[in-house]
Amino acid sequence: MGRESIDEPLVPLQRPTLFLLGINPAYANHDEEFVLKLQEKRLSVSGDDFYINDAAGNPFLHCKGKFFSLRSRMEFYDLRGQLLFIVKRKLMSMHITFEGHTPDESKVLFTVKNSWRTFGSARAKITFTNIDGQETELALRGDFFDRKASVTLGDPEGPLLCRISRSFLNKRYLLTGKDTYYLTIAPGVDAAFMAAICVCLDEKENESCY
Repeated sequence: MGRESIDEPLVPLQRPTLFLLGINPAYANHDEEFVLKLQEKRLSVSGDDFYINDAAGNPFLHCKGKFFSLRSRMEFYDLRGQLLFIVKRKLMSMHITFEGHTPDESKVLFTVKNSWRTFGSARAKITFTNIDGQETELALRGDFFDRKASVTLGDPEGPLLCRISRSFLNKRYLLTGKDTYYLTIAPGVDAAFMAAICVCLDEKENESCY
């Protein structure tokens, strides 16, 4: 089952499929559970920049936020400084929607479309063309009060791909208002893609506060 009760112990995530899942095989080719820590930079004049590190604290990705009057733009770079993809807020959409584009912005790689939600909850549908060429859909379900979310394959009851948890009222948040997220990613799942989904969730939550 994709959803877990808050009273259930967290068991190690299993590989959800025989094939790699995501948009970039280089970030999906891991055989064990993978943990990322995402921290909003404390002092950022350009927008919501994120430190994205692995469990040992080593840099994993760079996310640079650039915000304009009508839409946000988030650029994801590898450790060599190569642009991997660009995430932009889609204009003229009934629901808050983000699109991931190729570096030259000629193609949409994935879409994160938020749906109506009850107070304190988050719901989104993620669509993309998988590494193997198959059109694929993911579901995101979150609970603000439990400070957690999950990404599953297909629907909310599908195989669990990623757990997202958020530090709550820690010293850093109280001083800066900046969030810290922890992602636990299943083997064979694109970790960079999951990080992008988490950043979209953060941006959506920020917009919901205004």
